[in-house]
Amino acid sequence: MNDSARIGFELIGDIAIIEKPSKKEAADLLKSNKRIKSVFGKKSARMGVFRTRKLVWLAGEKNSVTMHVENKCRFLVDVKKDYFSSRLSFERARVANLIKKNEKVLVLFAGVGPFAVLCAKKGADVTAVEINPHAVKYLKENAELNKVKINCVLGDAFKEIVRLGGDADRILLPLPFGSDDFLPDVLKICKKGCVIHYYTHSSFRSEEKKKLKPFQDVIERVEKACVKEKVKCKIIFKRVVGGYSPNVRRVVLDLALK
Repeated sequence: MNDSARIGFELIGDIAIIEKPSKKEAADLLKSNKRIKSVFGKKSARMGVFRTRKLVWLAGEKNSVTMHVENKCRFLVDVKKDYFSSRLSFERARVANLIKKNEKVLVLFAGVGPFAVLCAKKGADVTAVEINPHAVKYLKENAELNKVKINCVLGDAFKEIVRLGGDADRILLPLPFGSDDFLPDVLKICKKGCVIHYYTHSSFRSEEKKKLKPFQDVIERVEKACVKEKVKCKIIFKRVVGGYSPNVRRVVLDLALK
C-alpha cells in the first residue's frame, strides 16, 4: 500500500479535505488522484452558527469553490464558507426516496441545499431555512441549477420553526451539533403524522470504554423531550450515519408524531 492510500480525506467536488494539515500528504494525494484539484487541511472543528471549520490550503489550486455531484444533482459549495458533508450522500438519497408528491417538507439548517434539492426533485413542496447568507445564496443557485423550486429562507431555525413548522408533513434536522436542544421546540410545533428526521450523536462506549447499548442515550433524550412537550412519537427507523470518535457515532432517528 502506498502512502497516499493511507491518507484519510473527504472529497467535495474536486477538493480534498484531510484531517491533519500535512503538505507531504497533500502532495501525495494530489499526485495519486486525478479527480482532485485542490487539497485543504482541517485547522478546527466545526464551530459557530454557520457550522464551518477553519481550513488551510496545502496543495493544488488555491480555490475553495467547487461543484459537487451526487445523486444525479449538482451543488455549488465553498468549503471555507459553507457547511457541507459529502458523507451524508446516502442519507440524502434515503430521505428523498421516502418523499410523496406534494408533501410539505421543512429542511432546517439547510446549508447549500443538498437535502432540499433532492426532496424537491421528488415532487415535495420544500421550504429550506439557513442562517448563513453565503449558503443561502448558493442554495438559491443550486435550486436553479437543478431546475427545482424551493422556498429559500434566510433566518434562524430556532425562530422560523414556530412560523413554518406547524403544517409540515416532514421536518429535517441535519445539524452536526445542537439538535438535542432544538428537538423539544420541533416536537411542540409539529402536527400529528409529521415525520422528523433527527440527526444527533450517540455514545456506543463509556469513557471507561465499556460497551453501551446502541442508541439508548438518544432514545432517552427523545422520550424526555416528548414528556416535556406532552406529545407522543414513535421511532420508525434508526441508523448509524457515520463515526465521530472511537466511542461516539453520528446517528439518525426517524420519529413519527402520534
